[in-house]
Parts: sequence; structure tokens; C-alpha cells
Amino acid sequence: MYRTLWLMATSLFTSASLHAQSSAPWVCHTKTSISNETFEGGCPTEGACDVPATRDAYTVTASTPIRWLRVHLIVFRDDAGNNPAETPEDIDAQMATVNQDYLPHRIQFTYTWEYIDDSTYRFSSFPSDTMRFLYARNPSRQCNIYVTDLGGGIGTFPWDPDAIDALGGLIVGRDFFSGDHHVLTHELGHNLGLWHTHHGVSEVGQCSSCYERADGQNGDTTGDFADDTPPGPSDFGNCGPPGGNDPCSSTAWGDTQRENYMSYGSGDGVTCWTLFTPKQAARMHCWTTAILGGWLNCTVGEDCNNNSSQDYCDINDGISLDTNGNFIPDECEAVAATVAPYNGTGVNLDVLDSSTVVIGSNWDVDLMPQAGRAGGAWLILLRASDASGPVLDLGSALGLPAAGASELLVDATAIITNFSPAPHSGGGTTSMFSAAVPNDLSLAANPWFAQAVVFGDLPSGGGILDPWFSSAIGGTIGTF
Repeated sequence: MYRTLWLMATSLFTSASLHAQSSAPWVCHTKTSISNETFEGGCPTEGACDVPATRDAYTVTASTPIRWLRVHLIVFRDDAGNNPAETPEDIDAQMATVNQDYLPHRIQFTYTWEYIDDSTYRFSSFPSDTMRFLYARNPSRQCNIYVTDLGGGIGTFPWDPDAIDALGGLIVGRDFFSGDHHVLTHELGHNLGLWHTHHGVSEVGQCSSCYERADGQNGDTTGDFADDTPPGPSDFGNCGPPGGNDPCSSTAWGDTQRENYMSYGSGDGVTCWTLFTPKQAARMHCWTTAILGGWLNCTVGEDCNNNSSQDYCDINDGISLDTNGNFIPDECEAVAATVAPYNGTGVNLDVLDSSTVVIGSNWDVDLMPQAGRAGGAWLILLRASDASGPVLDLGSALGLPAAGASELLVDATAIITNFSPAPHSGGGTTSMFSAAVPNDLSLAANPWFAQAVVFGDLPSGGGILDPWFSSAIGGTIGTF
């Protein structure tokens, strides 16, 4: 199975002091064979992020925290420290372009760089494992980017065993490195888990188990494992549709999204390329989580709990919970729990006291029956707020069981727990009950309403059910 991508230009020319855009196209000399392509179960996957349901769990939204990744650029000069492959200005401009390209997809890069004086690699037009062994800087913590005379770029997929060791990172050629170029954007896409958009047509066996058909029949499980990137032949350097039909489905290729950074629409590293798709973005976030967590820069980005660590890192490292999976630490979605007496029109001679209803905590209730009431049973109704006043309803409206147990409700369908309090001992004695509130953030900010329904002897008759004289209380379910 191939592990890296090599984009090799046919000719090279640029000034050491003035970075000119190369007129030479780049050509991909990539190994395209996939091992075990006739795998009985279909197109083989490289990991869970190739599974559509797993990938889709990382779909990027406006609330997805930006993931900041560290990169380190190693820029070569000759042995005497002259003739740098890039200037500081070009480095800043290139990284600004990369960050602009990735910003809509909630990925950004912080970068450091250094000059290395080694003529062997300053003027090398071929990728070199020896170079990376010599000069890799902390590859498990950052993506190393080598700038040489390579005529394009070479990246390392995250599932490659070398992804986070000295042989990982990527190499990019100076002819395609500037504020105008997107070759580095393309290569980083490979490092973050993206195939070419034409991978399922031009880089696999025709009509094989990994072939991506033009009719969209299997776009999420073959090719580049993203069905929002239309398949097609590589058709290098052509910004328009390739024309023709897919021989495996007899369907016209149509628009093959030549503007995608992972296509071959751009022959110069500038023209055409403008976008990644949502499913490509989800793949990059998924593979970052699965393999590249060490590259995360936790000192920048959203830090809602002000602990000097990026929100995503807090969740990824288990410091913060993210119960609802929206990438925001639970403690940053705080809702204040409230409680207040709610007596309606009742005389309320029984006294009901309650704690707030807090997610993940206990809800505690105290009942003080009115003076003269003998011991007996009591029920508690906790339900969505009822503005009409305390209403006893043990029947169809709440669907409560007839055997005396009550339900802790926040709306018509959300049941927190079932309980039946121990009998109260009559007037002058406080009875207590405690029920656990689940750690379920979907309950936050919902209203609640509680009413005591108390049995016991009163002057009007033994064992009477007397909800009219029962107290009520209400509030808002909170996270604290």
C-alpha cells in the first residue's frame, strides 16, 4: 500500500532573493497500487475514520472549536549560509494562505521555522529519507515541513506507521511555495487524512472493489471515502469537467469538482483550487483525533474555562466532559438552577421544601405535613412547569402508574427516575427523599414543577387524600 505522495515538477527555476511563480507544472509520481484491493469485504479501510458513521460524528459546524496544529518549517540554505530556499516574508505569506484555506473547516496552524545550512538538500530535487532522519524536529509533537528544490510536494498519511516519527511530515518545493500557492494546502490535506479526489478512478484498478463509480452508488465506501467529492479521472491541469463517461457505470462524469484542493485541477498550484468539502473536513478532524493528537497546540484557541488549555484538548485529554458531543466542555455550558415556592391558589398547610434540580446531582425534597395530620403515604409529582397552579393529576395527563409510585418528569417524554417516598410520620415530623438527576445536558434550562400529594388523617376523615392543602415548588433545571 502506498504511504506517501510525491508531486514532482518537470523543471525548476527561481531566484534566491526574489520568489517568482514557477511556470513549470507539477506531475504526480505517486504509487497508486493498493494492497489486497480485491478484499472480500469490499474496499479495505485504513481505520475507523474511513467508516462513514465514524467520520460523520466529526462533521464541522459553527460551534466546532478550531483545532490548532503545530508545524515546523525547515528551510535549507547552502553550506555557507547563503541562497536560502525561502525568505521569512515568503514563509509568513505561505502560512497565511494555508490558514486562510483551512479556516472555514476549523483547522489552523501555528508555525515555527529555522534555516539549515546543507547544500546537499538545499539543491535536492528528490525526496530523501536521510534528510528527514538528520533534521526531523520532535515529529510526534509537530508536523515537520522541509523546503527544498523538490518540484512539488510529498506528504505522509496519518495511518502510515511513519506519520509521527522522523520519516513523517512533508516536503514542498520552493517553486510552489509562496503566498499565491496552495501546494502546501494540498500536501497538508494528505497528512491530515485526505486522498486525491480522483483516487477511486485513476489510482485503483478499473471497476475494482475500490473503484468509485460516477453514478454515486458507493462514493462513501470507495475512492477517497467522501461522497461529496465527485469522482473522475485525474485529468491533470484541467479546470473544467473532463467529459466522457465512466466505463464502469455508463454514467457521464459531469462536474468533478476541479476546484477541490485535493484534485488535479490546478497545474500550477494556484489556479482552480478553492475548497475542501464538509466530509473531507470531517475526515481531517477524525484522523487528527485518532492519530495526530500530539500535534495539537493546546496553548491557543478557544478556552472557555480559562485553564490555559484549548477546549478541544481538555475534552480529548479527559479534563472536561462533553456529554452532548458538541466539542464544548460541559462546564462552559453552565445554566443556573433555580427554585422558588409556587403556591397557586391552595391553602398549602403542608410544607414542601426542595433543593434545585441540578444535572448530575441529587434532587432533595423535605415534607412537613400540617399540624394534626396523622402519618400516611405521600407522592411527589415533578413535571414540566404548570402555570395554572398546583393540580393533582394521577391519571392520563401524566401517565403515572396507579400503584402509588411517582415519576420525576421534565416534559412529556423525559423521565428522570421513578420513586416512591417512604411514608411520612404526620404533622411535626419532616420526611425526606433524594433522587439522582442524570448527567444529561439535554435537560438543562428546562422548567420543572413539583407538588406534594399527601395522605393522612385530618378532621374531615381518616386517610383522606388532601392535595388542596399540599405545597408546590418550581424552577429551572441547571448545570450548577
